[in-house]
Amino acid sequence: MNNTSNALLAYAVELQNANRWQLGFLPTATFEKALSEKRLRFQEHGSQIAGYLLHGRPKTSRVVHVYQAVVETDARRLKAATAMVKSLIADCQAASVATISLRCAEDLDAMEFWQSLGFRPVRYELPTSKTNRRLIRLELDILPRLFTLSTPDYCEKMSAVVTSAVKAVPRYRRK
Repeated sequence: MNNTSNALLAYAVELQNANRWQLGFLPTATFEKALSEKRLRFQEHGSQIAGYLLHGRPKTSRVVHVYQAVVETDARRLKAATAMVKSLIADCQAASVATISLRCAEDLDAMEFWQSLGFRPVRYELPTSKTNRRLIRLELDILPRLFTLSTPDYCEKMSAVVTSAVKAVPRYRRK
């Protein structure tokens, strides 16, 4: 690895550690591999790096998973994260990826961010024993689906239920 790669790797690990409660934890080796495979995207705001997005490999007609996405606190609501996600969407479209998928804790402000970009909730996942937080699987269809198990009406109702549930959940913040 060169000096630039080492600096980017150190930045990603440091930002993950600073936001561990929201993100969870991935080992440094995961970041190293993702960086070498160009699956770790960085976004600048001004002249500084403002955040990163870690995702799976785009494969034709497959699902790409977003594992972590985080932006520096002072760069939030300034479209830095939106730019990273739109870049991923464009690359997925070029690779004929069908869907982008991710999990987000229902008590995070990030739920509203992902939904504002068109991601829709598809299912709840049980809380983990460590955090006792309920996760919601969100998906964005890149290619139109040929078959669907749910009607559009059901998806809209599910989205409304999740959105209202998210707004009703008290915000748990680390002190």
